[in-house]
Amino acid sequence: MRMYPVATALAALALTFATGCNAWMPMPLHGHPAPRLTVEKVRQAPFNPDLSWPGLQGKVVVLEFWEPWNDASTAEVAHMNEVASAFEGQNVQFIYICTASEKDVATYVRRFPVKGWLAIDSDQSVFKRYHIGTVPTTVIADEQGIVRYVTKPNLVTVNTIRDVRNDFPGGHSYREEPLFMPGEDDYSTSVTMMRDH
Repeated sequence: MRMYPVATALAALALTFATGCNAWMPMPLHGHPAPRLTVEKVRQAPFNPDLSWPGLQGKVVVLEFWEPWNDASTAEVAHMNEVASAFEGQNVQFIYICTASEKDVATYVRRFPVKGWLAIDSDQSVFKRYHIGTVPTTVIADEQGIVRYVTKPNLVTVNTIRDVRNDFPGGHSYREEPLFMPGEDDYSTSVTMMRDH
């Protein structure tokens, strides 16, 4: 039987998906405690900042996974700076996490100022824990360190943060319970609906 190159490639791809794609596919974070943040270096932060979730308790934390070489990340910096400006001096912390070198990050922020802490994840351990497959991606955790939104930065508004803080009468618009429990068959990334105000 003669196999054609395209058929061979498709068969190999099908076998890969059938035998272990769940090992690398993202687990949903929504409704679960945020994974730990262990990074090599933090810039634009107080001396020796505490990135543990107990240390961040009481703050809404906006994690922006980005890369300085990524045009889409750069396009969202101005938007996220506007959102961050609305919460200056409040219990909301923006943390930008990338795998670039400290030198590359320093060069970048000279051209494009970023409002928030800059965390260097050179070994990609945080990216892996959060199952980040594309940048930019935004993860928002509430004051108890529970993930409430996994989305793209262009969908994040001032009202998204206010929703996580429960600033609106009638409560949150996000689901309180996890969309999927770890171990279930559906490994789709949970992107929750934003409050439309």
